[in-house]
Amino acid sequence: MKTKIINNLKTLVNNDIRNNLKNTDDKKELSIKLSNIIKNHIKTLTSNEYKIIVEIFLNDNKDQGVKYNNK
Repeated sequence: MKTKIINNLKTLVNNDIRNNLKNTDDKKELSIKLSNIIKNHIKTLTSNEYKIIVEIFLNDNKDQGVKYNNK
């Protein structure tokens, strides 16, 4: 089961998430979109007996510090 989830997430990252990264500039909107995509994808792979928590950490490396959004 664990291997199946990992392989499906790799496919998800290569397809859907990469497209969302290109189409969104707002960090807050992007983190919400990504967390929902990942959470919904994992829910389809597992039964409803687990609570799924997705944490998105976005970092612009401009030597200015870190901005952190979570949902």
